Amino acid sequence: MSGLVAFLPMIVPQLFLLSWVGLVPLLFAVMEGKKGFFLPFKLFLVYGLFYYLCLYTWFFSLHPLSWQGVDDVKSIMIITLLWLAISVAQAFQCSVNGIFYKILNPKGIFKAISIPFIWILIEWLQELTIWGMPWGRLAVSQSMFLPGIQSVSLLGSLFLSGLIVATNAFIAYGIWQADFLKKACLIAAGIFLANAAFGAVRLAVLSGRHYGESVKAAAIQGNLPSYEKWKNEGRDAFDIFMELSEQAAIEGAKIILWPETAIPVYIEQDNFYDKAYRQFAKEHSVYLIAGGFVKRDGQSYSALVMYSPDGSGGVDDAYLKRHLVPFGEFVPYRDIVVKVLPFLSNFTMLGSDLTQSDESMMLESEYGRMSGLICFDSIFSQLVREDIKNGSELILIGTNDSYYDKFANPFQHNAHAVLRAVEYDRFILRAANTGLSTIISPTGKVEKSSRMRTECFVSGEVPFIGGRTLYSYVGDLMVYLSMGGMLLGAIWFNRKFLLKLIRRKV
Repeated sequence: MSGLVAFLPMIVPQLFLLSWVGLVPLLFAVMEGKKGFFLPFKLFLVYGLFYYLCLYTWFFSLHPLSWQGVDDVKSIMIITLLWLAISVAQAFQCSVNGIFYKILNPKGIFKAISIPFIWILIEWLQELTIWGMPWGRLAVSQSMFLPGIQSVSLLGSLFLSGLIVATNAFIAYGIWQADFLKKACLIAAGIFLANAAFGAVRLAVLSGRHYGESVKAAAIQGNLPSYEKWKNEGRDAFDIFMELSEQAAIEGAKIILWPETAIPVYIEQDNFYDKAYRQFAKEHSVYLIAGGFVKRDGQSYSALVMYSPDGSGGVDDAYLKRHLVPFGEFVPYRDIVVKVLPFLSNFTMLGSDLTQSDESMMLESEYGRMSGLICFDSIFSQLVREDIKNGSELILIGTNDSYYDKFANPFQHNAHAVLRAVEYDRFILRAANTGLSTIISPTGKVEKSSRMRTECFVSGEVPFIGGRTLYSYVGDLMVYLSMGGMLLGAIWFNRKFLLKLIRRKV
């Protein structure tokens, strides 16, 4: 039940309040269970299976995989395999909550206090390694609750997830210990209201903020499904994006952003596209940031390439993607996959692997410093933190969600961008191939948004902002506090057992 309830705000974000109570049945069952080391493990596993199997149903919008040269039957089989693999893997990661809970062995009110810290640690672990995918983080469900998300500027989205779980945990504890129900509900209400109150104050302060000089920027949405972009060597797509960009420039845009691989070709020094982009930027006195592929030292990258009004820029002035999509842009552990699952060996959009960059790259303009994110990058907060440390004053996101535009994926993806804006107090300009293209303020408010599957652009004034939030300095401090708290708790709650063990050794 809890898995389904937690899933609902991810597809209907107006139901964000459900997240604050939806985990109560799960956590009550965990606290009530007295026997069996693996009972909490099983409960969290079942929760995870329901939650992630529902969450990742947008994988099926990839069908048919005709671009991979497979028939409909094989297409469904491959997509089902990927859907099950990712969902089950993340469900097992979630189930580790139960193992840690049992090892910790908390007593009394600490049953409620410990669970949020364990949850924070598990959500953090989900973003590690090349398989990292923190897509279903609980905080994402709150993107439309502006007072509720302002606290991520203090300690990040993991902190907000922890507050949500804490509220659920205290209610569950109160139900389990009926004589403590009133106090538990007051604590839960206090957590929720304190978070919302902080958010209301921050929103009020920022509403009267004077940003100083701003610049008009535009995000171009060509509305071309991925399989259509490749037609005619990208020339049709090129014409559409150029026409929309010219309209944006005529309306006064000085920064024009294209989506990820808007034209799916290699941009090389002095080739047709390089010359065309350079000429456009010069003629219209704009900064044009175009999505495409570039080569560096024989390696292929997905990039946002910037061209400046003075004719400078190009392939040497580009942001390179830092977190690639497994089985979309590269095949992980290729040697093993070729032997075990040969039909996935070329499961990438280019038929060969892209290379992942590890560099935070600033795009310099006369208005200030800009930093880039490409698609999957934007769900990893630490990448933005690196950019903010390097002086980024405006965040640019180029993405292509056209594979999933019939499901909730584009809205969930944009919700991650909302959290990044609040975490780092920056405006975000986001260009998506078929939507959503948005301009997001530092409060998380979506100031401008396109409609899905429309050929258009969104434009508006975007200030370049300096300064830093607390979160940009301390990063995921909550992870280390959770680790320390769990270690101390495990020692304290198991002290009798540990003392017996020490005595036997002595």
